[in-house]
Amino acid sequence: MPKDKTEEPNGAPAIDPDPPQTDDGISVPMLTSAVNYPTVYADGCIFASRFGSTVRLTFIETIIEAADAPYPGPKSRHVGTLVMPAEGFRNMLRYLNDVTPKFIFPNEAEDGE
Repeated sequence: MPKDKTEEPNGAPAIDPDPPQTDDGISVPMLTSAVNYPTVYADGCIFASRFGSTVRLTFIETIIEAADAPYPGPKSRHVGTLVMPAEGFRNMLRYLNDVTPKFIFPNEAEDGE
């Protein structure tokens, strides 16, 4: 049983105490419990579109079907579609542009690329 409404059973906070804000200053609460969202593995994003104020991204994984007659070999399988507001997508791109060189590809960032 959680001690209060902001704590998970394992003691981790359920809601970020300092939620991020949108460009117009609106606070956005973030859930931090892994129970609230799935983890999806994808090899790539094959489709992106914008319709009005919504962005849609389609993700796939590559699988090998050795016994799939008559067409054995690598195939792509749809694993998920992310639909989000365009403003949220813009903020996600800013975040990824800031984080990617520093933490995901640090050796490339040191080379100045």
